[in-house]
Amino acid sequence: MAKTVVIVDSEVKAQTLRANAALDIETILLLSTPMKVSFVASGDEEPEEEGLSFDFAPTEQAREFSVQLLASAASGIYLALDNDHMGDYWSWMIAGFLASKSEDFPPARRLMPAGLNPEDIATAFEEAQPVEDTGGWNFLIRTLFSSCLSRHLQRLIGTASGPGDLQLNSSSLTTLFLLGERKNEIELYSPTMKWQVRVNLSAEQGELFARLQHVRHLSDDGFIEDPDQVRAIVNSFKEYPFTVTSVNRSSIEIPAPSPYRLPDLLQDAFLFHGISPKQAFQAVTELFAGVVIDGKRLGLISSCLPMDNGVTLGMIEKIRQQVSESFGKDALGRGNDVDPDSGHIVPLKPEIPENAVRQASGETASRIYSLIRNRALASQMIPAAGETIGVDFSAGENCAFHASMRSVHEKGYLRACHSPQEKSLLDPCPLAGAVEGQIFSLLKILPEKISVFPAELYTLDSLFVDLADFSMIFDRTGVDLIQQLLDLKYIEIDQDGYLQCLDRLFKVTDIVNRVFPTMTGINLSAYIEQTVEEVVSGRKAPDFALNQFEQTFYQQGKSLGKAAQSQQQVSSQAAPQMPRRQQTSSRIFKASPSAPPQKLPSREIEPAEVKIPEESGQIVDSADLQTDELAAVIETEDARLAEGVGEGLDQKMETANASLEDDIQGGDEQADEVQVAGALDDLPAEMETGPEPDMPGQAISPATKESRKCPQCARPLLLKGDKYGKFWACSGFPACRHTEAFVGTQDEGMECPVCRQGTVILKRTPAGKDFYVCPEDKCEFMAWSKPHPVVCPACSLPYLVEKKNIRGKIELRCPRAGCNYKQSLSGAAVPDDAGDASAAPQKKTVRIRRVPGGGVKRRVVVRRKK
Repeated sequence: MAKTVVIVDSEVKAQTLRANAALDIETILLLSTPMKVSFVASGDEEPEEEGLSFDFAPTEQAREFSVQLLASAASGIYLALDNDHMGDYWSWMIAGFLASKSEDFPPARRLMPAGLNPEDIATAFEEAQPVEDTGGWNFLIRTLFSSCLSRHLQRLIGTASGPGDLQLNSSSLTTLFLLGERKNEIELYSPTMKWQVRVNLSAEQGELFARLQHVRHLSDDGFIEDPDQVRAIVNSFKEYPFTVTSVNRSSIEIPAPSPYRLPDLLQDAFLFHGISPKQAFQAVTELFAGVVIDGKRLGLISSCLPMDNGVTLGMIEKIRQQVSESFGKDALGRGNDVDPDSGHIVPLKPEIPENAVRQASGETASRIYSLIRNRALASQMIPAAGETIGVDFSAGENCAFHASMRSVHEKGYLRACHSPQEKSLLDPCPLAGAVEGQIFSLLKILPEKISVFPAELYTLDSLFVDLADFSMIFDRTGVDLIQQLLDLKYIEIDQDGYLQCLDRLFKVTDIVNRVFPTMTGINLSAYIEQTVEEVVSGRKAPDFALNQFEQTFYQQGKSLGKAAQSQQQVSSQAAPQMPRRQQTSSRIFKASPSAPPQKLPSREIEPAEVKIPEESGQIVDSADLQTDELAAVIETEDARLAEGVGEGLDQKMETANASLEDDIQGGDEQADEVQVAGALDDLPAEMETGPEPDMPGQAISPATKESRKCPQCARPLLLKGDKYGKFWACSGFPACRHTEAFVGTQDEGMECPVCRQGTVILKRTPAGKDFYVCPEDKCEFMAWSKPHPVVCPACSLPYLVEKKNIRGKIELRCPRAGCNYKQSLSGAAVPDDAGDASAAPQKKTVRIRRVPGGGVKRRVVVRRKK
């Protein structure tokens, strides 16, 4: 009986397949791009009815592989390549190559086991399907357009790389644009920094922190603008005992988390153990491909990438059995579903302990395995149960403080795993025995200058939720990009898991925005995405769209500096037309225009042969390979970009949240018996403040006046504007401070959760980003996501915001850094990453309004398909 031939991309994976498959398997190893791809250009705007014709030729490095492939093709080929963009692309090339050689060859089939244990391998063989054209064709076109973008950056700037040799392509630039624009919007629209006073208190049960909540006649929310008032407030309470005035208790149930998905796993690996994303991903790959335990090679975890064919693991019972053995049957709960279609990662052999993996694969792999295993066990355990305890304190006659903590009496899943923020739940709660009249001792005073409302920066998870709108997934390529941005100091991950932008990121985005002034920021990425989707959806022929794409960049691109001018051989004219390549084979693999992938705009490029340099895997035109423009490393690019290509770049604002020591000066008062931490004693005697305006905001023009009356004093309302946008203001200001939203209020008419006076309104940044603010003059409430008046039971923030999870389902989350509380819209707490299994993320269609000359307006309209 002939052996079953399986093509793999890892020798370790090959060994594990041979060891665990019931069939007699022969493996062929593929480690580099196997084929060069070319297509015959039509020159027409619309694609031909019969589809595009492709030629597939083996690369020099893959000639031996192609011989083995053809020798085994008659018996059928299975492709066990990773279920990511590169795996799709290689599978498509191999399938196309075999189809072009003989119509008698059975079609190559994609083998995508959810795990490399015997049961899942057998299921994968049973459900193996012929290779689809969509993924490979999509990757080919996207890479070709990305190479075109890099070539134009080389022409206009003098380099296609940023500082540290970061390749500037559509993927890297889209990532930089999203991160930079989020940071800029937060800095531009964040409320004024204010002083907050926290205190460290002590009682018999332990130490805790409380926040200044109210100061009679000075502050209703505990935030202070004037540092002189901060000093006076501290002096007014520091000699007094902290007496409990009220205790409020409410029951809580903290649901068990779902098993890890890749972004969450990599983020926790960094926060818990300091393991970089690339190291963590390598460990995940190793654990999936197979590890030798007790002389037998085993695949220890399931795939980290979503499966396309509805494979079910059947691992829940094994995990639940391990929970019973490790924690007892009473620890078993209803459990969370293990859904490989959503990319959940679970242990295939949960009985194998961390120590065994450490001996076989080392410290990094064992730590990653421990995170995966413990999280999977926790997913099947009962919730943690307890209460939220809110305590109010009085300190002197004028100051009131508040502390809120969670006390857990049933640890539930916390016995198996916990997040960094949940670690304190395992310790005794200092407020558990608090009663009215109890005295707490003051240990330390902690003044700090903070933004009143949380800044919603990106995490790895939320970043790739948005990148999915640009057809980017969190696979090997995405991990490598994030790691490169970290290594080259474009971004850093802070202690709460947020991605912080560094100076290099802004230098690059500023330069690219100057190069394409009519398509700045994410608008450039949206234009590229729209163009690509027009091709992969079959609406436009690729050569016609590429030519239009070239023309737009020639017309809209602005050269920077002498270095770029020396590279620019063509002025703002149409791209040169190249001769068409003649069809050379009678057997051509067809890409059906009805099946293909996604959508976008258009332009004209030479229909030259497309080749893939094996060492990089990038697709470029053959003409480019001859001139070596894209492959060359420009030795001076780092220095030139570091200096700012094209002089006169605007300097970035200094970080708003500078350290307290840098913000304040002088002062020599000291606390007597209580340590005052930070730099309270260095508070300046004065603080610069601008003059109070005559009216809230600037009048837009006399023509904006309308026959609208103030409901409080009947004076006319004027349309005004401030940094948050337009609004209606009473002409009787300051005697009457009534304001109304210009854009409109929320449907629910939500009361401001902070001041409890205004009604939250929706406004929009110049870049089109919606946000929510309170129109009251003295209230600075602002949220970047739709708020709901629900108090966070974990940290007592007075509101939660709507957030989309990785499944595309909306839930409520706390926006405060370090607080991971989330609940459903109906009010029930939800586990991490929980979502309706049927609620797959909806695809966004990105549409852009065109302007004469090929440019685009700044506004990007994004609509979801129903």
